[in-house]
Amino acid sequence: MINLLLNILILSLSGLCIATLPESVGAIVFVSLDHFLVTLIAACPLAISILIALPVQYRKWWTRLLTLLALAVSFCMMSKLSVSTANELNQISLMIVKILIAFLLAGSLGMNLLRIWEQIKSQSIHHENSPLDLKIQLGVCLLAATLIPLTHTQFLVNYHHSQFDEAMNHQRIEKARINARDWSRLAPQAKWNSLKVTTVYRDLQKQCHALKQQLSHFGSEVHSDHTGARIQMHLHLDQHEDAIELIQPLLNSSQAALAWDTYGLILQREEKWEESLDAYSIALKLWQNKAENPQALAGQTSAYRGIALAEKKIGKTAQAEVAYQNLITLAPTAENHFLLARFYEEKQRSELAMKHAQQAAALAPGQFAEPAEKLIEMMKSSHFGCFRIYRSSLPEA
Repeated sequence: MINLLLNILILSLSGLCIATLPESVGAIVFVSLDHFLVTLIAACPLAISILIALPVQYRKWWTRLLTLLALAVSFCMMSKLSVSTANELNQISLMIVKILIAFLLAGSLGMNLLRIWEQIKSQSIHHENSPLDLKIQLGVCLLAATLIPLTHTQFLVNYHHSQFDEAMNHQRIEKARINARDWSRLAPQAKWNSLKVTTVYRDLQKQCHALKQQLSHFGSEVHSDHTGARIQMHLHLDQHEDAIELIQPLLNSSQAALAWDTYGLILQREEKWEESLDAYSIALKLWQNKAENPQALAGQTSAYRGIALAEKKIGKTAQAEVAYQNLITLAPTAENHFLLARFYEEKQRSELAMKHAQQAAALAPGQFAEPAEKLIEMMKSSHFGCFRIYRSSLPEA
């Protein structure tokens, strides 16, 4: 019972480090609850193997010692230190610390886990394994306790990197800040545009703080001169409800086309695809009626992008393809060609995907040469089959 209470306390402290102290050493080590649990689960077989290898009379003392150590380490993790303190630690050092903490906690849970293990295996607690069996067992468990967390960490690094790039491309500063925070915890030595990701994270924190201060200066009064700027700030901070509140009065005004377009964007960020399709369709009609407006071309381009994405998400593949083709006709830019290449790649129409990827790379080699090459290489491995036969590029029925 005491062991169980201590384990609950340890897990609570670990969760507190993650949730309430985002810049503590504990948060840097644990990163997120799911990430820590993967490491913990991977460490459990190693802790159980060591318990099995120990003489029976020492097992209880071993688990008590590990419980105390895990408790002590968890308290140490509560220290309020900035992320920059961990900059000198490389990814391997952090992984070693993470595995150690998980191993300590796994060991403290070991006696209960051992009982379950022995029930499953129907083996006596006095069963003795040969030295060679123990070495093989411990070796396999040690390998698993190391490789599984490392693999999961690398997966998360790639995930947060890609999410960060996407957030920056769409000027979602708050989302980029969160992804940069998690990315920096996983790989504090990583760089983005020659800057350390920890530096980028601190810069984004300052930007978010400055935006919130600017919004607070506006107060509750609504001035038409400031409405556009306020909406943009709310979008940067992913404060969608506040942005919608400001957009609603504009949906029937002289700025209706831009308002509906922005409303469609917010709905897509909230993954309300049907509603966003309606909003973008209204925006497109309004922009088409304003052909003389200098913003009409950009407005129609934005609307077609939104319509194509919404229709793709809903499952209207044929309509989405038409929207993408209209987009290319209206604005044959490298970015739009690459969007169409990704659409065709998802639909496994390799020849068309390669064609538009190559066009994107030709129009803007600095920006799209590398992504286009990666897309083509990915299609070569996933779309060509064992005998390197292209999948059909004919339209779907």
